[in-house]
Amino acid sequence: MRSVFPLCCVTLAGLGLALVIAPREVAPPPAVDARPATGGEPTGSQAATAVHGDGTTAAVAPPMDRRAAPASGTDALLVVDARDRSPLSGATVRFAADHDNTIQWSSATTAADGRAPLPAATPIAVAITADGHVPTLAAWRPDGDATFALQPAAALRLRFVDADGEPVAGVGVRVLPPLERGAAWAADWREAADASRWPGAPLGTSAAELQRRLREGRPLSDGRFVAAAAGLQPERWSSLRVSSGAGVVEFADLWPGSSWRWAVDSQHAVDVEPPHESLGTLVGDAVRLGTGQRLRDLSGPLSLTSGETTTIEVRAQTFGAIVGRITVPDAALRPQIRLYHLGAVENGNGRGAASVTQSGYTTTDVDGTFGFLGVRPGPKIVRAHWRDTDTSYAFATRTVLLAAGERCDLGEVTPLAGEVALRVRLADRSGATLPPERVLGDADPRAPVLIEAWRERGLLVDSVFDLVPVPLGREVRLRGLPAGTLGVRAQLGSAWPALSDGRRIVEAPMTEVALPSDRPVDLTLTVETRVERRLDVLTPDGSAPALELWLRPTRGGNASRMRLRAANGTGVRQVALTVLAEPHELLLFTPSADDGLGLAAITRVDFTADQPQAVRLSTAAAIAGVCRAADGTPQPERTVHYTIDGWRCEDQPAWLFESRTDAEGRFLLSGLPAHTALRGSRPGSALQSPAAGSLASVQLVLAK
Repeated sequence: MRSVFPLCCVTLAGLGLALVIAPREVAPPPAVDARPATGGEPTGSQAATAVHGDGTTAAVAPPMDRRAAPASGTDALLVVDARDRSPLSGATVRFAADHDNTIQWSSATTAADGRAPLPAATPIAVAITADGHVPTLAAWRPDGDATFALQPAAALRLRFVDADGEPVAGVGVRVLPPLERGAAWAADWREAADASRWPGAPLGTSAAELQRRLREGRPLSDGRFVAAAAGLQPERWSSLRVSSGAGVVEFADLWPGSSWRWAVDSQHAVDVEPPHESLGTLVGDAVRLGTGQRLRDLSGPLSLTSGETTTIEVRAQTFGAIVGRITVPDAALRPQIRLYHLGAVENGNGRGAASVTQSGYTTTDVDGTFGFLGVRPGPKIVRAHWRDTDTSYAFATRTVLLAAGERCDLGEVTPLAGEVALRVRLADRSGATLPPERVLGDADPRAPVLIEAWRERGLLVDSVFDLVPVPLGREVRLRGLPAGTLGVRAQLGSAWPALSDGRRIVEAPMTEVALPSDRPVDLTLTVETRVERRLDVLTPDGSAPALELWLRPTRGGNASRMRLRAANGTGVRQVALTVLAEPHELLLFTPSADDGLGLAAITRVDFTADQPQAVRLSTAAAIAGVCRAADGTPQPERTVHYTIDGWRCEDQPAWLFESRTDAEGRFLLSGLPAHTALRGSRPGSALQSPAAGSLASVQLVLAK
């Protein structure tokens, strides 16, 4: 018996254990002599090749003996052991015959001399199985040798022990066969483990498909079909095995080869540390095996040798638990508790930042207790929030450094003393409050509000971070927020209907306030109404050059840009716009011009009334300059950006004008409104446009 003892560590939460896995590479199995007893061609010990729907192939399956059929007059076939050529009695031989393009199976059992009688109908293939040996699927030919040599099967033995070498019972394990590692790898394994698909996978009952593969010289199938054709059931190797009192799990009747894997069943709450490969990473967390069980982690690839047992010892590490209690006035309002693992801490933006990964979620029991069992040791964060009443929410955060085997009891978890009032309302662009039923109808009038509170000093792990529903138009109290900064942002309800008549609800950016605070925090979701309007553009010569059009609501809001292509013809140019039904600031200019000046207009346009608005372009101003470094060196291939105060987009300046310097650092800004202050993107780069029809020259020195 061959034994391999790589060091492993896996986490067994349900048993309070963690196991570490670091498999050592196992030597590939030696070739097995599978030549026929007499005559015929050698069969070797090659693995079959999987042929998938996308045409790809991979060597993934048990060996397949391709040999000639019995010579004329032979009425039996012989099954022998490939190691010593001794006859195998009790082997099951299944013959596949073609009946009207459908496979029909007949079976026989080998006698003490290893022989089984042939059927009356000439078969097209034969499948042979014997205890302790690898199934064989072979093409049947009208002449040739009738001796089939079966390789002894391989076995896998896992032994789970704790840090003291004592056995660990109750570890659930599954074994995964070698299949092609591609996009459909996990799906292929799931199909292989699904008993309901085995009778026909993958060739089904089609004799034509089997004949075609034989005729084209293609491999008959991968291991799934070999086992299916031979009448095997997947539980012979893929069913769940649980470690015994001696900590041992064994899998027999496995075919030799590389890339076998084993995995701990998630119902036994086991993690792998350090992680190898996750089935969820490959195919998503929703994937389940055919047995209905979920596998969370996979071991590294293993090589199994014919006739030998590969043994792996897995060392265990003790886990811990975190428990506590939260008492609420109404037992029906169960607090929600999340467990996070705290990663490395770094300083950022004046406060401690850390990687935080959620590792558990629960709610309190009817008596207010909660617990996380099988928790991996290390720094943990417990965050809870619950609704005290219809108008009050409470928050609590605890940080725990959990030791191996420790049961940490947080006791009664209560919120901090600080609180603040929060109100959310719907309003139109003028600021007038709108009744929720008028806008939302019968939809749930609660807005999800993102709550984030953190201390000015200390780690970010002390923060509150949750999403709570707040009824529109009602005041809600938030308890348990730490002294420091509170950030809140109202969002749209998932069940809110889409509005008609051009209306939509717009979320506001996050609002930050200092805590503690006696003043309520007011949040507004704005209902906008957009309408179709027409803008008439007139130029001095009646032409239609390429233009940039910028609009900014006078009451405040983001600036928006539209680019108009040059058009043929003369006269009034009509532009269709979808805008807010209110006054706007309008900027219109030519981004480039042959005369170096271009055209421009900046004015106010009122889109409240449903009637065309007109704007007339006139000769613009321009600025030409050279961009230099502090030492006077020209700066080539630099882009200079300029805006006008008050023009913003998503809380950032809207860069209205830009130009790129040439090889000598020269740039040109044309299409500028006359006598307008321009603010640049770099400190000290402010400019003033000259009079209409004028070109100003500047030297722009860029600060480091």
